[in-house]
Amino acid sequence: MITREEVKEILAVLEVEYTDMLPKNDKQATLKIDTWHAMLSIYSFGQVKSATYQLLSGKVYGKPNISDLMEILNPKMEQVNEGAEFAFSIMDLHRKYGTDGMEPHVSDLWGNVGHHVYSQAKEELRLLLEKNVSTFRAQLRDVYNSYKEREKYGQLPSELQIEIKERALLCEQDKCMK
Repeated sequence: MITREEVKEILAVLEVEYTDMLPKNDKQATLKIDTWHAMLSIYSFGQVKSATYQLLSGKVYGKPNISDLMEILNPKMEQVNEGAEFAFSIMDLHRKYGTDGMEPHVSDLWGNVGHHVYSQAKEELRLLLEKNVSTFRAQLRDVYNSYKEREKYGQLPSELQIEIKERALLCEQDKCMK
């Protein structure tokens, strides 16, 4: 499976054609690398590299994002896109309840995987500017889809497996979020 360093290589290849693929701000660059790594971690470096060259050989309007690459890697998943519903729901909940007030609603609607993705994106959601909404929504969609795909095969990251167990234990003690 692709490593974080290999993801950096992929972004460097894209940077040759599309300037500013990686933000200049270290924190934002790290978030982007981590997001892309989470999305691509079920694929080998060879698969991602091949898809990257396929992406570069096609017409992309504007700077490509992770969803452009995911569409090449897994077109079937893009057709049934639960993650898109998740991303739009997150944005709707954010408008209704704010970043902190939406947490119980995320858990109720989207379960453990949804809560985990929300938790990881919470700080970025606080800083979200209107001009970045579509990119952020695409990242949420792709991360959620990736985790759901991995969940099918029992390949969830260990920290998420631990979080699920902890949340289940709290629910057994009747302390879970309703």
